[in-house]
Amino acid sequence: MKIFLMSGAYRDAGDFLIVDRSIKLLKYVYPNCEIVTHQRKYPLNDVIDEVNNCDLMFFAGGPMYKMNICPNQIPMIDDLEKIKVPIHSIGLGWYGKNQCGKLTFDDVIYNNYRFNSETGALLCRMEKDGDLPCRDFQSVRVLKNNGYKKIVLTGCPAWYDLDFIDKNGVKENINFPYKKICISGPGYQMNMEQSVELAKHLVDRYPMAEIYYVFHEGTYLNEDILPERVEVINQIVKKLEQMGVKIVGIPYSVDGFHLYDDCDLHIGYRVHAHIYNLSRRNVSVLIEEDGRGNAFNEIAGLYGIEPYHLQMNRTLDYEWNPYFLRVIDDYLDILEKNDFMQMKVAYRVMQDYFPKMIKRIEDMGK
Repeated sequence: MKIFLMSGAYRDAGDFLIVDRSIKLLKYVYPNCEIVTHQRKYPLNDVIDEVNNCDLMFFAGGPMYKMNICPNQIPMIDDLEKIKVPIHSIGLGWYGKNQCGKLTFDDVIYNNYRFNSETGALLCRMEKDGDLPCRDFQSVRVLKNNGYKKIVLTGCPAWYDLDFIDKNGVKENINFPYKKICISGPGYQMNMEQSVELAKHLVDRYPMAEIYYVFHEGTYLNEDILPERVEVINQIVKKLEQMGVKIVGIPYSVDGFHLYDDCDLHIGYRVHAHIYNLSRRNVSVLIEEDGRGNAFNEIAGLYGIEPYHLQMNRTLDYEWNPYFLRVIDDYLDILEKNDFMQMKVAYRVMQDYFPKMIKRIEDMGK
């Protein structure tokens, strides 16, 4: 089998994790398959012959169910009928934000989330060729509310580390008190200062721990960074270094995730840092910046911590959750004093969805 894989990995380490785990799952089901990788931000016009010389086109997870992802982020081709092979995917999800005052995610999903015509056309083609796999309940509801019917819940490919899929307990060599703590930095600039407060709180709570602050998209050490974030990040880094926190950047590759392998506690804002740690049976706490984090914690049975609230006024200003650090303290206490019961629930969820993911991949080849 020859697979034309549409990759969304450009900079963010989490996107490289999705692609890496997708390829490993494909190789697990089809050991001899050949995989051709194409960055999906580039049109297919110049490579359409190569596409059609494959057995299928494959989207490797990620927030594909964004309202306007085509053509803004995935230009595809001027006519989808030029693609002669089936279009398949696994574990796709929505990219929702609770941006409507005090409205809930339910309001956003059922009243405010509609795909544009180009995105809708691609999803219709994928539904015709197979079905629409989802990583969480919210993504299922988004699709159903937009009229799609052939939907299957598989979880995200990043959930599955094949070396740990059979394990359902916290790793055996975890240190008490924690010796290594990793904080994944926020994706949204508005949460940067709050993440410094989180770091300071953890330094005070665990004074003997070695604490790392991890940038998934780059740090001040990396020249290729969004210009508007340079000054903010430099200020953040100086404050963190003054506390003795170690700074690490892991963009452009999946390799940087190995920093988390021996950490005793991950706590932070990056969904894929959370998922990676859970997939390896580490202890992990996610601060939910948007619908991706909220949806994962919901399906995994984990408690969600909100970094901010929305004020109901004309500008819909964000304000920090005033109980943020108190909630984190209480949650950490509950986890530690109850043998990490919630972590074990999440591990079991990943195990239980694994056969569904494998079946979805097997069905692509029929």
